Parts: sequence; structure tokens; C-alpha cells
Amino acid sequence: GVLLVGWASVHKLAEKVGKDFPFQALFADECHRAKNSKARRTKALRWLSLRCPFFLPMSGTPLVGRPAALWSILNMIDPTKWGNFIKYARAYCDMKYNGFGYDFSGASNLSKLNAEIAPYVMRRLKNDTLKNLPPKNYETIIIPMSAAAKAEYDDIASGVVDTWTSLATGGAMNVMSILSQMNALMQLTAKSKLNGILTWIDDFLESNNEREQLVVFCRHKWMLDAIQTHLSGELPDDDDPLDAQEIRPTKAQSLCVLIDGDVPMKSRPDLVEQFQNGLARVMLCTIDAMGEGEELHSASNMAVCELDWSPHKMDQMEDRIHRRGQNKACTYYYMVAGSSIEENLAEKLQDKSKIAAMVLDGNDDGVSGMVGRIADEMAQVVQAIQQNGAP
Repeated sequence: GVLLVGWASVHKLAEKVGKDFPFQALFADECHRAKNSKARRTKALRWLSLRCPFFLPMSGTPLVGRPAALWSILNMIDPTKWGNFIKYARAYCDMKYNGFGYDFSGASNLSKLNAEIAPYVMRRLKNDTLKNLPPKNYETIIIPMSAAAKAEYDDIASGVVDTWTSLATGGAMNVMSILSQMNALMQLTAKSKLNGILTWIDDFLESNNEREQLVVFCRHKWMLDAIQTHLSGELPDDDDPLDAQEIRPTKAQSLCVLIDGDVPMKSRPDLVEQFQNGLARVMLCTIDAMGEGEELHSASNMAVCELDWSPHKMDQMEDRIHRRGQNKACTYYYMVAGSSIEENLAEKLQDKSKIAAMVLDGNDDGVSGMVGRIADEMAQVVQAIQQNGAP
């Protein structure tokens, strides 16, 4: 027989089967979900894999960011060769002691790692299996900050620079403070873009005589709700989280559907079907809720309103419209706040993608030392924003 188990229930399966695993083969789709060796589902999958005669992990993006994320799967495939994480980290993660603990977030000896994992990898790129897919086109839409938003942004950026400067001179690391500051910068840049994004969506819907559909991706639920409110022509509530930022009623009264983390899983297929059948012109999604698995190829245009920290999530998100059944060239419109952390984040996403390409495909595009430069470059960019202002 065949048993299908979701990732959220892997640990329950491990608890029920006991020592006698009744199956001859174990397939782990989207195996990158087991990248954290300390996570409960990763431990459960490892326990099951060691008790099954045949184990096949599968993923379109097995390396999510850095080499450390690959170790847990390698350990399941061949625990004898890949049994010691510290040895692996010294060889391939540029392991360093930073005064507070060991840092495994680097990347080193990637050509060697590519050669070492080659016997375990059957790599099939989309271009190899779906040869008739149309091309991807990209447009970056730079949305300038208002003077008020720029002043607030510079104030927060000053705190980020002070924190990095303190670390560089031996100061204590306050992880929560750093994350809070970076999240505040991302929230502010998103807020500063909102009216520009609404105007762009209006223009897209009004200028497109063929009534082409549009998929819109955001990270934050409040932005998604604001776009839906705009498209429906409703006015925001008095206690709107956008601090009463003006939202103009849309000129193009277009039916849209929205799927975020609050929409029940059982309700999502009907909403996707509405969009795929052309009953809705705009699909609004959060990256976490709709970034994987769903097919939205009735559209060939995507507006990316916010960037995610993970290149894996961005790649998966783009593939929602670029997949089997798509017969038009896909265009991706990336909305980026000018002179902000987003411009630097876009560069870092490219760096992470190059690391994955080097490890999995052996493509050396000058990856060496990239990861180690990220923190320094982030501080330099923020400092430049403070000193030079918006272009």
C-alpha cells in the first residue's frame, strides 16, 4: 500500500510505526523542509529513513541559501560519510568562532562539495524537462520614498549602523535588537511603497486591453489587505494599521481573490479555480501561503511587492506562473523602494542563488567569500543611504 503524510505529521508517523517500519520505500518531497537538523520533523524523517531500505529525498531547491542547510539530508542519505556536522562545517561552511559561538553561515570549498555530493544527486533543471516553456522577463519598478518616510528611515538606519559598528569594535551582540531594527526597516520601506504600488496596479489594469490577469505577492498581510481594499473601492477603517495613509478608490473595479495564512486550506482550491477560470482578474497572495505548489499559470504577469530573505522562496514564487501549461512569456515586476535596504537585499539574494548553483551544478560565478561580506556590505549600504540620501 501507499501512505501519504504531510510534513506537519511526519513526527506522528514516526511515533506510531515504532521500530518496525512497514514500508520498503520512503519518498520525501520538498526535502529542503528538513534543513534544520534540530527540528522535530527533521529528527522524525531521519529516524524513518534509517529504518527504510530505500530513501529518496526530492526537491527543486535542495540548498536553501547556504551549505549548512544541506547537511541534514546528506546525513540521512549516507550517515557514514556525512555523520559529523562539525567536520562538514569546517570544510564547507567556513566555520568561525565569533566570540559568542561558532558561526556556520559561511560557504567554502564549494567546488569540492559539488564533487563530493555528485554521486547522490540526480539533477534535472526545468530547462531540461520542460523545453517548451516560454522565457521570463523582468522589470524593476523603483518607487521613491517621500521626504517624511526618508527621514524616518534614516533614523532607524542610524541605529542599524551603530549596532554593526559596535559589533565591529567588540561590542556585545544583541540579536533581538538587530532583527527588530532590520524588520522595522523592511516594514517602513513596504509602507513607503504602498501608494506607488496601488498606482502601478491601477495603470496595469487600465492599460491592458486584453484583460490579462495579474498575480500579486506580498510578505505582510497588512499590505495584501490594503491592496484588496483598494481594488474593491472600499475606504480603510479608522484604525487602519497604515496610520491613515491615503488609499484612493480604484478606477478599475476588478474582481480579485485573496489567499493568505488566514484562509483555510480547504477553501483555497476554490479560490485558485476561480482565478484559473478567469472569474477573477487579480490574485493576491502572501509568499508563505502561496509560494509553493499552486498553479496560477492562467496569468503571465506577476507583481512582487516585497522581497523575501530566501532566494528559494523567491524562485518558488516565480514558478507559480512559469510552469507546464504556460504558453506566454512571463513578466515579473519587482517593486523596490529607492535607496533602501531592498536594493541591497536584491543583491544578497543573487549571491545566495550563486552559492546554490555552485554547490549543485558546479557553476563558479565568483562565489568565494560572498557570504562573509553580507553583514559588512549591509552596514556600508545603510551608511551610504544616510550620508548621500535618495538619488
